[in-house]
Amino acid sequence: VDFLKTKDKRLLVCECNARINGSFYPHELHQRLSEKGNDFPIVLSFSAKLPATKNFNEFQQHPVMPELLYKGTHEPGIVPYDTSKLPHGGISCVALAYTREEALEMVATFKKTFQNK
Repeated sequence: VDFLKTKDKRLLVCECNARINGSFYPHELHQRLSEKGNDFPIVLSFSAKLPATKNFNEFQQHPVMPELLYKGTHEPGIVPYDTSKLPHGGISCVALAYTREEALEMVATFKKTFQNK
C-alpha cells in the first residue's frame, strides 16, 4: 500500500498493489488441506540448494524423496512448490507437520540429503 503524507502529517492511501508473495502458496495449501480434513498445525516454507536436475521427475527419483514427500494423507511430508529453480540447483518447499520439531527434522533431513553432492 502506498501513502501520501500531507503537510499536516495526515496519511492518505493513494495506491494498493496487491500481489501474490512467498506466503501465499503455503497459506493456500494449508487452507485446501484443511477443507479436506488434513489439518496440519505446522506449515513451514523453506528453500534449499541441491544439485541441478533437469526436471521434477528426475528430482523425485532421488532415493530419499519417496519417504519425505507428502502423499496426500494425514501423514506429514514435504510439498515442493517452486520447482522452476531445479535446473539451477534450488527449490522451494513446504513442510507439513504436527509439531514444529517434526517439521524442522524433515527440513534438516531434506537439506542433509543434498549436502556435498
